Amino acid sequence: MYVPRLLVVQNDPRAGAGRLGDWLTEDGLELEVIAAYDGAEIPARLEHRALLVLGGGYLPDEDGRAPWLARTRALVAQALETGAPVLGICLGGQLLAHVAGGTVRALMAVITVPTALGPVLGPVLGGLVLHLADWRWLFFVNIPFCVVGGWLARRDLPDDRPAPDRPHARLDVVGLLLLCPGFAALVHGLSQAEGGAGFAGAKVLIPLISGLTLVGGFIAWALTRTTGALVNVRLFRHRAVASSSTLLFLGGISLFGSMMLLPLYLQQVRGENALGAGLLLIPQGVGALLARSLAGKYTDRIGPRGVAVAAFAFVAAATVPFAFVTADTSEVLLMAALFVRGIALGAAVIAPMGAAYVRLEHEEIPDASIITRVTQQIGGAVGVAVLAVVLQHSTGDAHTPSALADGFGTAFWWSVAFTAAAVPLCLLLPSLPEPTAPDDGAAEAEAAVHGPLPGALPSEPEAVRSSRSVFWPAGSGRGHSTRRPSNTCPLASGSRHGALAVSSKAGYVGVTLPITVRSRLACRRMRRGRPPPRPPETWPPA
Repeated sequence: MYVPRLLVVQNDPRAGAGRLGDWLTEDGLELEVIAAYDGAEIPARLEHRALLVLGGGYLPDEDGRAPWLARTRALVAQALETGAPVLGICLGGQLLAHVAGGTVRALMAVITVPTALGPVLGPVLGGLVLHLADWRWLFFVNIPFCVVGGWLARRDLPDDRPAPDRPHARLDVVGLLLLCPGFAALVHGLSQAEGGAGFAGAKVLIPLISGLTLVGGFIAWALTRTTGALVNVRLFRHRAVASSSTLLFLGGISLFGSMMLLPLYLQQVRGENALGAGLLLIPQGVGALLARSLAGKYTDRIGPRGVAVAAFAFVAAATVPFAFVTADTSEVLLMAALFVRGIALGAAVIAPMGAAYVRLEHEEIPDASIITRVTQQIGGAVGVAVLAVVLQHSTGDAHTPSALADGFGTAFWWSVAFTAAAVPLCLLLPSLPEPTAPDDGAAEAEAAVHGPLPGALPSEPEAVRSSRSVFWPAGSGRGHSTRRPSNTCPLASGSRHGALAVSSKAGYVGVTLPITVRSRLACRRMRRGRPPPRPPETWPPA
């Protein structure tokens, strides 16, 4: 009986086929494992039904540390040329993107989908809780979510502890004690600017000055440390990080500030209950969810700069109708404006978030990720505090729905101003470099010394040029800086999630579904796929 064979290239002794290998064997495939990390020879041509390339702690072009990667890339390219199915896990997926020309258009669109569900479900769940129970349950209801999240993290996230030969990072306790209270004091001071004294009162000035002092002390402390600072403030020297963080700060003001104003307007001016207000806000969340695919597509096509300019401009334009609201404004008009605003807000987050990592060194990516997330959250806190103060000042003497609507209009004008200020700043975002074809300089250098690799392909075969490719969170490593891959493969460590890419005659696709789902689909594709055609005697074919 014919048993289809699968070639497995293992790049790290700790990153074996794991569960995936068991599933493939159960589905009737015979696995031939090549320990590439141990010097095993990688064939020039694929004589198997399909190819599986596993993970490892390397970048796809890091030939200095992993000299076998040049031959692995040549084998992947040859498999693509013959139409054999190729499955890449982590590093293997990056190698596939490296050869096929992966891009970043789906990166932020995929990983920000969970955050898009918040504006959809949050107001509805909050309104339902207030409708059925006491307001204190708004806090209690978070406990089961935290418990489930912690359990999922423990079950699914790979063990990414540093290797024994690497120094363990220490928590920056001094930075933690300076930065966190400093930002808390700043936000608290802004929220106290009420009454006739405004910002001149002691209850405003004392926390503001204290907060500025603590934040300034943290900056001075962080600049004295070469490594290990709680936040690497030196990254602000990069225009990409500085501009993206500023835009995310303003975007946080617009998003979270409006999420405070809109329910209050619907309840205080229009007389809706908490559940009704939450239901009316669904269009904004749906728009934000739809923006994930649109923004990712156009960010890859025209770059983050153009997408960000259009996104912030549309956010400002879609907020203007709320500056003219009355107690009788059409619900259809409000929901249409919320839908457009949601699409624009989603794009306004994706574009700067993706641009923040352009041209950074690989070891700088984690710190840049911290900066972008922190600035967005701080912007949200500042937005809520400032707009709450503005709303209090503008509605303090309002006792009729019409007067309340005018006060809310003033607060919405402030939101428009914050958003409009971001439009010219979008021009500071770096342009997204075009993905480049894989540079096989290392392979050419090896060929100059040892002769050409048997069966090596042209640098960009027609099948590779015509293949359809997308980017997934593990990164392609080509054209754009991406996070350095983990030293362990999620499958090897028992995780059910990770980067995976599949290539077949239908094209090359990178996806981010759970590995339990993706691997089953890949197993069936490999089992049912036709054996690759026998390579011609001469290469490349005429």
